[in-house]
Amino acid sequence: MNELCNKLAVSIDSLIKLRDVNGKGVTRALMYMKKVAQLDLQKASDEKYYIAMLNKIRNAIVHTGGILHTEPSSDIYRFINNEIFISISADGALIIHDDFIDRFIGILIGFFDKLDSEIQMFIERYDAQPNS
Repeated sequence: MNELCNKLAVSIDSLIKLRDVNGKGVTRALMYMKKVAQLDLQKASDEKYYIAMLNKIRNAIVHTGGILHTEPSSDIYRFINNEIFISISADGALIIHDDFIDRFIGILIGFFDKLDSEIQMFIERYDAQPNS
């Protein structure tokens, strides 16, 4: 996604580069696409939410051996409680259930399909500009 942002910056001759945007990773790239390249990513909001929550879970457990040390009232716990393929054991361990990977891949495909549609519209707008 970083490379996509770099290509978008070149195509619109933007003085604002990805590295100029606060944040990191996917969050920063999505912010760049929205604010600088003016892509409308609202159609992918469900997928973005799911991806963002998995990223939060990843960040919460990356240094704790898979044990979640967050409050049961946190948005991570609320997300997990509504997700059928992820759960938390009594001792706080994250449990990934069968079919999680298939679900996640489906969500990623949905996200990238919607992003692709937005990129295609971006290209059409760019091509329609005089002197492009």
